[in-house]
Amino acid sequence: MFISRWPIIVAIIGLTGILNAQLTTGIVEGILHDQNGRARSGARIVFTGNPGTRASVLTDSEGEFSLVLPYGEYRVASLS
Repeated sequence: MFISRWPIIVAIIGLTGILNAQLTTGIVEGILHDQNGRARSGARIVFTGNPGTRASVLTDSEGEFSLVLPYGEYRVASLS
């Protein structure tokens, strides 16, 4: 009975390593509105993180944006 448990333990440990290796980026999605609640199209949104990570994206016609970034903390600014 003890021998039959080993393959399960090894499989779980192996799967954990694979899952951790996959989690290096995340998706940031949102909608940019102005102070009146209207969608802002064509605005540049800039993400600045440590150490020196910087990325930007333009909003679409409905103010929506989506960007893949490495995990971390970012400051976000909107440029018109």
